[in-house]
Amino acid sequence: SDVADLLGLAVITQNAAKTAETRTGDPADNFAGKTVTLAADLNLADVPWFERGESDSPPTADHRIVRFAGTFDGEGHTISNLSFTSKNVDKPNYLGLFHSITNTGTVENLTLDTVTALLSDNDWFGALAYQFLGTAENCHVKNVTVTGTATGNADIRAAGMMFYCQGEESK
Repeated sequence: SDVADLLGLAVITQNAAKTAETRTGDPADNFAGKTVTLAADLNLADVPWFERGESDSPPTADHRIVRFAGTFDGEGHTISNLSFTSKNVDKPNYLGLFHSITNTGTVENLTLDTVTALLSDNDWFGALAYQFLGTAENCHVKNVTVTGTATGNADIRAAGMMFYCQGEESK
């Protein structure tokens, strides 16, 4: 697997999460009952994982893996230089490599190294996942930097690995 494959996984899960009215003819799958295997270390230095400017416009980059219901096996590999930028104060963003992992989803044997997040009003962030309802085993996150500015009554919420977790974490 390479960076293009990881980006493709994001597109396929995002298509699956869309309603029938908004879905295109592109492949759509949440990967329930399937395993995705990372075959090599990936450097995302040239790929902003999520990027949204200051206006109320759509993100210029959005590669979050959405409602993942399968198994993602990192096979001991590392995804490095994962970056998130949100300057939009009008809409909250829920950010992580995975936007969400369902209760049947599993992430295992994966390291995220050098994760940066520049956040703004009402953004919620976890490096591995914003919402995690499944199982994580042998996952590591290191060298995470989160910065941001909140205005008025807004806040920024961030966690190292997972922001909202109701799943199982094991060693």
